[in-house]
Amino acid sequence: MRRPGLSYVLVAVLAFTATRVVSLAGTFLAVPDGQSFLQLLTLTWDPRWYQAIAAHGYDDAADLSPQLRVLCPDHTQVGCARTPDRHSNLAFFPLFPAAIRMLSSAGIEPLFGALVLATTASLVASALIALIARDVFDERAGVIAVALWGAMPVNVALSSGRPESLFVALAAGSLWLLARHPVWAAVLAALAGLTRFQAIAVIVPVMVAAWVRPNRLTTRLAVTAIAPLGLLAFLGLVAHRTGRLDGWLAVQQEWQSVSDWGASKVRFLHEHLLHGPPIFQVAAWTIVAACLLFVASLVLRLPWPLNMYSGLLLAGVIAQASYHPHSMRFLLMAFPLVFPLAAWGRRLPTWLAAVVLLGLCVASTAFQSGLWPNQIDF
Repeated sequence: MRRPGLSYVLVAVLAFTATRVVSLAGTFLAVPDGQSFLQLLTLTWDPRWYQAIAAHGYDDAADLSPQLRVLCPDHTQVGCARTPDRHSNLAFFPLFPAAIRMLSSAGIEPLFGALVLATTASLVASALIALIARDVFDERAGVIAVALWGAMPVNVALSSGRPESLFVALAAGSLWLLARHPVWAAVLAALAGLTRFQAIAVIVPVMVAAWVRPNRLTTRLAVTAIAPLGLLAFLGLVAHRTGRLDGWLAVQQEWQSVSDWGASKVRFLHEHLLHGPPIFQVAAWTIVAACLLFVASLVLRLPWPLNMYSGLLLAGVIAQASYHPHSMRFLLMAFPLVFPLAAWGRRLPTWLAAVVLLGLCVASTAFQSGLWPNQIDF
């Protein structure tokens, strides 16, 4: 692992920032009548749930019905429109809403707090991704990698009130520190475990690396104890409140977020690669591209922790039996998948690489901007 170069990191972050400008400009131009730009970014779908948790906390055991739903005495509450009860907010992990609440205690509105957190985390994540790609290839590949990451489908999620950018910042930090500081890598993995269930993808390689690399026994034991701590703590909380060991999985099932080990995803790809609404077609092609890029990562022999991380995330996406368009957002977290493209792109002349990256960014922005007027979630 080489020392971080401030000028290199700055260039990489600026390249990623350029993708944010294009993405947010497209979002701004696509704002439907009757909504504001900030509302579109931070008060739709999942962001509303995170801000509600920051303001009111999690559902308690007394709030839950036997079906793990919550009554709606106030229909202005999140998830309560036109329904007598709602899903439980125990499906959402706590670090992002806790951070929003901390900013709120400092006088920052939750809406702005969520936006500041996501944007700041995305910039930190871009710097760490660039450093990882530089260590694998070179500086040119690192800059291209962050630009590619910022141009992935539905990349506006990295700059809205969602926790994906925070998760990637923690995961990338953990993977970057893994070779030199395994205990600190485990700490970041534990924090990732408080952010999304997909933290399994970073927890596993961190724990495996502690045992296959020449570390002291105390280091191995510390990493093994620390890395899964955040994930287990939240799953334990949900188990306590629901009164069942598989409480979080049961809540997810009530949200219709279940796994069938890929059968539904295969049907989705068969039905929508060439047919159906554009969001389904783009989601299908994104999944196929991710699979091909994972194979390319194996052929290029990327460091095994990166491939294990991407592989576990990709496996989770393929296994999911519902919310298929959301696969595009979930794959934003699998940032090493862009590394094979970055390795190829570094061979292009600078002007041509810039043109290709700009074209990809504009294309993805045009696609995701087309979703907003129709209020399509992803």
